Amino acid sequence: MSQESSMNGIRTAMIILLVLVLMIVTFNPMSRQQISTEAQTTSTFEIGDEVIITEAQRFQVAPRIWNDTIVWTDYRNGNFDIYTYNLSSEQTSGIAQTTYGEFNSDVYENYVVMERQAITGRDLVIYNMTDHSETVIDGGSLWYMFPVVYGDTVVFMYNTILAGGGYLTNYTISNGHLEDLGTYHQFGFNLQGDSLACFDPLGSPSFSIVDVPSETETNVETVSDLASLSCDIYGNNYFYITDEAVKMYDKSTGVTSVILNGSVDDDTPIAVWGEYVVFPTHQTGNDAINVINYVTDEYHSFVTDYDQIATYEHDGARNRGIDIHDGKIVYSAGDTIEDMNIYMVEITDVETPTAPPTGDGEELEDFVADNWIWIVGVILLIVGLLFVEGYYAKWEHIKKMGNWFGLIISAIVIIGILAWWYIGF
Repeated sequence: MSQESSMNGIRTAMIILLVLVLMIVTFNPMSRQQISTEAQTTSTFEIGDEVIITEAQRFQVAPRIWNDTIVWTDYRNGNFDIYTYNLSSEQTSGIAQTTYGEFNSDVYENYVVMERQAITGRDLVIYNMTDHSETVIDGGSLWYMFPVVYGDTVVFMYNTILAGGGYLTNYTISNGHLEDLGTYHQFGFNLQGDSLACFDPLGSPSFSIVDVPSETETNVETVSDLASLSCDIYGNNYFYITDEAVKMYDKSTGVTSVILNGSVDDDTPIAVWGEYVVFPTHQTGNDAINVINYVTDEYHSFVTDYDQIATYEHDGARNRGIDIHDGKIVYSAGDTIEDMNIYMVEITDVETPTAPPTGDGEELEDFVADNWIWIVGVILLIVGLLFVEGYYAKWEHIKKMGNWFGLIISAIVIIGILAWWYIGF
């Protein structure tokens, strides 16, 4: 066999091996997994694991949350008290533990508001978590109920009896000014900034919004009945449940849209923060927490380990069955009403790229780590192929520098292959 035939045979064999190795690298699932250039257009979220906040096993209900503070009504001592839990310090505190009983709390920054049972009615209590002081607004014979707080403003309902609706009153914390809003409303109102969302039972029952400073009321939608008692606000968007649907009213455009239709009881509590609307559903077996991103229409349901989620506390305050702040959802659940505890789950955003990778070096490192043995094989094959070419060459200068020539060319080829992968196949 001639030298030329030997060279051709070796060359052919090595070229076939080189092509096979390059094909393995190209179609290796691990390498494609590390450097995928397919554009992803979805941005989704997940609901994290359930975390228990209370373990007293005796009727802890009506949680509210702001930043790291959770407040709720607690019956662990055989009397209704108000407790708080700080997520950062992991400390539980009983901030209102009188023999009369406290109910229906709300929280904003360092203020906790609540109602306290009195001899003839109920008082409004404002607790300052910074200096641990109390401000009591004596209701006398009136029932001050369902306080909500935002900024310097507390809005609550009062009536002469514990029945039906009541008149809404605005209390300013900084100066102690008390002013009747001049409107008569049912339960289920909520406050953000200067805006109040509520259900008005007078005339044709309706979902309404009230501008607190001007006391101006706008009727948004007539509702079929006053089983609808839950609403919430975020920015210009007002959320409520009626006709078994979750609805959103955009104050800036005056448009009402349906977020979810046909699967929600009208007396279901609802809460909103950012892009997320949350509400519980009662179902066969264990109850569930539902989360909707009303911007993307994505919907997730988290089935709890418990038979029921408490949707109200005292006197029909259904709006306090669930709450959300900055992605943290709090609710009360248990197998019986006597063993309700407070729980929390957290929404986690799952971000995916909206364009092919721009290349920050990590993709290249992952590719080399997962395919180093094939890269070494490619280098050896190219070096061997060029060495054979140089060895059998008739020109002495190529023969003498065949190995160095092969290494240089191999390096150039490998850099080109990696650049090809880095930019995208």
